[in-house]
Amino acid sequence: MNFRYFFSVCCALLALAATDIVAQGKVKISPLTINSSADDFASVFTGNRNTMYFTSDRDGDGQRAYSSIGWSTPEEVDGEVNDGSQIGAVAITPDGQYMIFAAYDHDEAGQGRTDL
Repeated sequence: MNFRYFFSVCCALLALAATDIVAQGKVKISPLTINSSADDFASVFTGNRNTMYFTSDRDGDGQRAYSSIGWSTPEEVDGEVNDGSQIGAVAITPDGQYMIFAAYDHDEAGQGRTDL
């Protein structure tokens, strides 16, 4: 069986199941208090589920990586992570030791326009 076909069918079935669960009222959807009026997206949690990282343009200076510990007020990630023009799509390795993120025009030289 073609992998793309199999993957597409699985995704479609999961989407239908999720829609059915929401329609039955088994899942409550509500906004998070840490949301801003800007674009907030691409959230990921650390292995201990205590810290969430996400991308936001809440300061109007371009997309930046933010963190929220235990649903606290989000803060920009410290260090060299946010040194580029557009930062986002943060991922944390399973052991919690490394962060991978997309960066456009970062101070660290890359291979193309946007790099990991």
